[in-house]
Amino acid sequence: MEADRQTVLIVDDDAAVGETLAAQLEQWEPGGDVLDRNRFEAVHVDSGERALEYLGDGFADVVIADLRMPGMDGMELLHRIQRDHPGTPVVMLTAHSSIALAVESMRAGAADFVEKPWNFEELVASLKRAVNAAPAELREGRPQAPSRAVLEQLPAMEKTRERLRLVAPGKATVLIRGESGTGKNVAARMLHDLSPRAAAPFITVQCAGIPDQLLESELFGHEPGSFTGAGPKRKDGRVTWAESGTLFLDEIGDVPLHLQVKLLRLLEKGHLYNRLGGDKELTADVRVVAATHQPLEKMVKEGKFREDLFYRLNGFPVWIPPLRERREEVQQLATQFLERLSVENGRTELRFEGQALDALRAFHWPGNIRQLENVVEQLVVLASGSSISVADVRGALGGLGGAEAEEPLSDGDYRLASAVKKAERLAIQRALTRTRGNVSLAARLLGVVRRTLYNKLEEHGLKGWKPPSG
Repeated sequence: MEADRQTVLIVDDDAAVGETLAAQLEQWEPGGDVLDRNRFEAVHVDSGERALEYLGDGFADVVIADLRMPGMDGMELLHRIQRDHPGTPVVMLTAHSSIALAVESMRAGAADFVEKPWNFEELVASLKRAVNAAPAELREGRPQAPSRAVLEQLPAMEKTRERLRLVAPGKATVLIRGESGTGKNVAARMLHDLSPRAAAPFITVQCAGIPDQLLESELFGHEPGSFTGAGPKRKDGRVTWAESGTLFLDEIGDVPLHLQVKLLRLLEKGHLYNRLGGDKELTADVRVVAATHQPLEKMVKEGKFREDLFYRLNGFPVWIPPLRERREEVQQLATQFLERLSVENGRTELRFEGQALDALRAFHWPGNIRQLENVVEQLVVLASGSSISVADVRGALGGLGGAEAEEPLSDGDYRLASAVKKAERLAIQRALTRTRGNVSLAARLLGVVRRTLYNKLEEHGLKGWKPPSG
């Protein structure tokens, strides 16, 4: 059974604090407790006003709010959430000097408070308590991710399954390649389920968007006091959690060079590793599956990825094509998304008109399946009648760099790759403009995870790009 993801909205005017906490939460995975398989999806906003905008358009299982912020502070935000979004739990983040105020927030209805600098395990426990204590109707109304069963039935995934069957019985490392949002994580889980390790743990490590030292600790664990914030206890890493099972390294292309050496050692005969700050040599019985959307061959030539690690990973490559090359699947996915999202939003009579589906099939979908689901959800929420028309679809796609809004290609440049790249860059700029530069919200609008959008900003030379004012 695929694990649920709880949406955590982090409200902190300090971007470094908010993004670091978001990365930590998305990296966290339950260790050992088979009855608790929930994971987190985190979104960071920098003010109470932006938090209310997010909650007005979307959903959060729990909110973490900094108590002291300029403008709307944590207490005022708590009162606004209680009034406008009753039942949504709020956990306060506070400095030691504000403990008295934090206690006051508990009396006012906050689910809990956590002191800075936080103990991460205690923070996770607080979030889980808050979510579990929320009203049942709030939890039952939470939007669901595309079911794994739906994705596995797609023609592209059925072909992928047949290829994975060939390699599943052995121990060979598998590299799954394809754009973000195409279903690489689903393919990795399929491989695990087809293998003799199916009954053992399947542990994911998201390698992008997380500080290097934290990533090494998440992978291999750490000894007490091995780095600032490490804490007084030894921590096992995900390599240890995955013992006898499968370790899935998502976005392997984002691993820094010094960590690539340690990964190579793990993949070589003997599967050796050390905890961060430790000198004891450990061994692991794990099967490694990696995934990336990055051009690793190019990165090898540029010295950004080790050649020996690339060849070790690429022993059995699997390619998942982008949705624009699987247009026959768009109608199937859109219809299934519409059925589920209509029920969730109380619009069970909704249907697509024929031309509306044609418009969806014609779109280039830079965010692939995730983006398609996001667009269908917008269409459901905004639908004024019992059907979704081609005009409705064009309106939704126009805001994301749809065909009517694309920049013209340069003279003589009719290559598909060029067209897609231009459209993708424009879609990112429009999403950032719409969210006033907030990367977390722009990623949600585009239907991709935050780390993917950061990679795309780098790829398109948009790192640091700001939307025009006014």
